[in-house]
Amino acid sequence: MSVIKMSSWIVLFVILFIVGSECKKKKVSSGHKPKLNICTLEIDEGDCGGDSMSEEPENSTIYYGFNNETMKCEEFVYEGCGGNDNRFDSINECWRMCYTPLKYFLARVTDYLMHQYNTHPPETSTSSSNSEQKD
Repeated sequence: MSVIKMSSWIVLFVILFIVGSECKKKKVSSGHKPKLNICTLEIDEGDCGGDSMSEEPENSTIYYGFNNETMKCEEFVYEGCGGNDNRFDSINECWRMCYTPLKYFLARVTDYLMHQYNTHPPETSTSSSNSEQKD
């Protein structure tokens, strides 16, 4: 009976190994994650050569790109010409393609620090300026 249990475990292990290998192959071949350079590119709105100050180009569309400074997916207006591959149809697609646990952590830390800085700016010494005014 012990031999049957042992062989059952071996069969289960082999099945899990095969399924895991197939899943890994499909993930690599389906391209769920882009080459890292796509998400490290700067967000580029493109340039159709027109005077963008006077009117919005006809082909302008809202897209999302991954900003490496803020570690977030950000909305931008793409003019329809040029640009690069750091351009996604939805914020969810951007996060799915560019997200890593490290980037998520850094984004949260950055948010926290920005919140702390904006709500509690460093205090400046006003006593020295007051004493100068009295003289």
